[in-house]
Amino acid sequence: MAKTSSIFLWKPMDWVLTLAINMLIAVMLTLIGRCSFLSNFVFSQCIGISVAALLMIGSAYKRRNVPTLGVIVLAVPIGVLIGAGCAFAIMKLFFNEDLVSKLNVSNSISSFALSLLIGIVISFYFIQRNLKEKAEKEIIKQKLKKQETQSALVTTELKLLQ
Repeated sequence: MAKTSSIFLWKPMDWVLTLAINMLIAVMLTLIGRCSFLSNFVFSQCIGISVAALLMIGSAYKRRNVPTLGVIVLAVPIGVLIGAGCAFAIMKLFFNEDLVSKLNVSNSISSFALSLLIGIVISFYFIQRNLKEKAEKEIIKQKLKKQETQSALVTTELKLLQ
């Protein structure tokens, strides 16, 4: 299995950022008039956490530090469905709001499509962020290797001069 430090979305700050992005989504949805803030918050958190968790599990299973296209294609829609199901249950159990009875086909399709779009965009944001971190580490490693080589060369030249 891949080292835990290289698994996609493994670091705690990735999860803090995920929760913050989910909160921003809830605020934006509330501002454009899609349900109450509480509903938007619960749905955003449930969907975002579900998608992120599936991306992390899929990446770890594939032993990759970023999810493959196949993992994304599976994780995002499945995460949206699982997250929405959890959110419906939470809203019913803890807030006594039966949102399932208020569903209609066009609203469901547009909400699912919006969730897919947001999930894919945010997934690619995290992938790019992860790839950038990996590239920066590689650059540092190459610079260190170059310095070690130059140091060894200088040491060799000094020995030859003696």
